[in-house]
Amino acid sequence: MRAIDAKVGRVPAVVDPEDETLARAARLGTEHERRVLAAYRERLGDAVTEIPTAASSDATAMADAVAATIAALNDPATRVVYQATFQTAEFVGFADFLVREDDGRWVVQDSKLARHARVTALMQLAAYADQLDRLGVPRAGRVELLLGDGTTSVHRVDDLMPVFRLAARAAARADRRPAARARSRGRGDRLGRRARRAGRGRLRALRDLRSGGRRVP
Repeated sequence: MRAIDAKVGRVPAVVDPEDETLARAARLGTEHERRVLAAYRERLGDAVTEIPTAASSDATAMADAVAATIAALNDPATRVVYQATFQTAEFVGFADFLVREDDGRWVVQDSKLARHARVTALMQLAAYADQLDRLGVPRAGRVELLLGDGTTSVHRVDDLMPVFRLAARAAARADRRPAARARSRGRGDRLGRRARRAGRGRLRALRDLRSGGRRVP
């Protein structure tokens, strides 16, 4: 569950031991993402805005990236925003692609090398849709995963948001728990059991969402 919370910016990134297979998967995922970007640039040219990369630990760079994102979203000439940057006191995130539709609403897209929708990817999409709502930016009623097999997995935001908000509230409650409770072995054990039970329930709900999407070529 910590991996899910990390994906939506609720907790620090989960650090895993170095693994060649994971490194290769990350490299291939980046190549897939760059291919999608290249296709957008070929089709739309200067209407694609790329937000400069910013480390979350660099306050100045993050502020600049957030400002550039908002400017791009408000620019009528922009059709695609790559690496849109969002930041609040509780959330930091970088959306792969935001694509403007003809009616002016933005579609959140994430490129994934996987061949089917995964729980963490769906929660990422919901998190970015939530950020657009926070900014008052008009968004589409769907989000899209651009999968490694060339298909697109389409999901209704209304299906994702209730589960996303439930997960966010659970994470916020966990963050507010006094550290002293965790230092008590007996209480810590009980909290751990409760967290695991809640986690299993969240995962079951999230997995149910994957069957609610549709695949398009």
